[in-house]
Amino acid sequence: MNDNRNFDHVVWKSTNSNHITPFWFYKELDEIFHFDLDAATDEDNPQGTRKYYTPKDNSLVQSWSGTVWLNPPYSRKKSEPADFIAKAYKESLKPDCQVVMLLASRTGNKWMQDLIFPLADGILFIRGRLKFEGEEHSAPFDSILVFYGMNDSSYIDEVSKYGYYINLK
Repeated sequence: MNDNRNFDHVVWKSTNSNHITPFWFYKELDEIFHFDLDAATDEDNPQGTRKYYTPKDNSLVQSWSGTVWLNPPYSRKKSEPADFIAKAYKESLKPDCQVVMLLASRTGNKWMQDLIFPLADGILFIRGRLKFEGEEHSAPFDSILVFYGMNDSSYIDEVSKYGYYINLK
């Protein structure tokens, strides 16, 4: 019998549910998308987006517009990140809102099956594992970019240098 309890403990152990996007990665994506809003950042706004929502602002009750960057908390709580994903989709239905979202790649999760595969415009499976800011090692999980409300497909060639893009529409 194979006992994976020790492996699972290491993979899922986290002292912080906020993983700060690698600065280089955000900067390169910002050059493509020109983000107007960071919908889930810390009080010090490490990416430097002009408009941003912190946990105190509760972006889940705010209105989003423009091109939105979203790297939601990576909590194992039942409601996260599903609440953020549902909000991203809802906001992307507005004609003036596009969302680019960074998530852990968890293809079997309910939120992935119900909110991303049937509703997103596309997914980019990022090649390799990201090393989040302030972390000593790369993440113990793969990451994806999810796209909602994209008005055209001109971004696909540019983001494909980071991994494999799958069009869902």
